[in-house]
Amino acid sequence: IDTLFTQVQDSSIAKLLKANSAASLLKKGSNYDQEVLTSERDRIDGLLKDNGYFDFSKQYVAFDVDTAFNGSSNVAVRTRISEPTSSRHKVFRIDSINFVTDANINGLPDSIRQSNEYGGVNYRYFKRLYNKKVLGRRVFLGKDSLYSKSNTFATQRQLANLDMFRFININYDSTGGSLIANIYTSPLSRYQWSNEIGINVTQGFPGPFYNLSFKKRNIFKGMETLDLNGRIGIEGVAPATEIDDIYTSIEAGVNISLTFPQFVLPISAAAKERLGKINPKTRLLAGFNYTQRPEYTRENFNFSNTYS
Repeated sequence: IDTLFTQVQDSSIAKLLKANSAASLLKKGSNYDQEVLTSERDRIDGLLKDNGYFDFSKQYVAFDVDTAFNGSSNVAVRTRISEPTSSRHKVFRIDSINFVTDANINGLPDSIRQSNEYGGVNYRYFKRLYNKKVLGRRVFLGKDSLYSKSNTFATQRQLANLDMFRFININYDSTGGSLIANIYTSPLSRYQWSNEIGINVTQGFPGPFYNLSFKKRNIFKGMETLDLNGRIGIEGVAPATEIDDIYTSIEAGVNISLTFPQFVLPISAAAKERLGKINPKTRLLAGFNYTQRPEYTRENFNFSNTYS
């Protein structure tokens, strides 16, 4: 690649591309590679969609390659951003944000849903289940802000990381000329049980075990999670000599943990807002383990406070 051109009719898009030219995948002196052109098209599409161009499409990005521009071994590449047939590319700002927290409930008229605005987001629900302050830290869409595809995906991802919702759908309505963001979620069950029973075989000797797990979501309506896990197992152990009999080993344990979807630290609300993008969690855990063998009996207690 010897020469690079850019042909853009829209001055705003031209300015945006120039400001981000350092991130371009097309470099002078590099070998021509069709896959690089495809990746560059994706980069331009993502750049524009992160800067308000909601209805932009990759079909508007094309490349002209000229092998006779400056010598037989050189190529010139022109990047063209074409315009829609009827109008120019439009920059969209988010006019309003609606967040429906119980979209899967059927049989009730939508008109009886409650509405409550907080932090520029209009929350709608039949029954208030979640702390809007904590929930809002996982919403990276702002009223009057430019549409951003990356922020939309980040919102969907971080809401899923809360382990509170069965699904999270985010769509936009631009039919009225303004851009309305709609977030639809469906709550997971607040209670979850799981049981497991089986047999471990060690040195040819079978031993049964039983595991029990219990989870309660949104225990204090701040999207906290309570987990309780218990286990008991018996194993047969081979003797050290032929004279000894086979003996059994009993192991049992229980752990209880409480997970908060934020850092439980004396930090400012603004800091907690910023940290929402990295899925902060605080986990308090207490556990007890018991082991009984012919040689000894052991009891372990453990406590931990973990930030992740």
